[in-house]
Amino acid sequence: MIPAAVESTDLLAFLGLPLDSERYADIAAYADAATAAAEGIVGAIVTREETSRVTVRNGVAAMPRRPVSSVASLSKGGATLTGPFDVDSIAGLVRLESGAIPGGEYTAVYAAGRCADTASVPAGIAMAVKIIAKHLYDVQRGAGRGGVFDESTPSVPTGFAIPARAAQLLAPHRQIGLA
Repeated sequence: MIPAAVESTDLLAFLGLPLDSERYADIAAYADAATAAAEGIVGAIVTREETSRVTVRNGVAAMPRRPVSSVASLSKGGATLTGPFDVDSIAGLVRLESGAIPGGEYTAVYAAGRCADTASVPAGIAMAVKIIAKHLYDVQRGAGRGGVFDESTPSVPTGFAIPARAAQLLAPHRQIGLA
């Protein structure tokens, strides 16, 4: 499960909704969905353990979620490598410090993410997640159905999950893909 990049209470406040209302119990789902959308652009936000199948080529394993904080193990056919590993955090590339990792398919257990918790998420990323969540919430509720539309809210076409202002806030943190 992807940990949300913003707390539900912060999102409720951003949406201008009461913080103690049972009526908004589903707000965490909006925070989770918005975080997942943002992670598609900037990579893993709040650090968590991942388990993934990876292919080792030329002695190097490429982790699918980046940035990579640490690698606990690589397992293949009952054998487990526990390092020490040389990790290129941004690229997500992992090598054994003592030499090349033998080629093949492995199960990798590693930590991915740029922030230890929601309090350390950069302001631009946190605001972008809130904007995306607000957009999802507004589209779900719709104007005139209890949504939070007003004249000060710019119109965002409903076909776009990531409003331009959120994309602009995420741009400086964009994760560059590997070819």
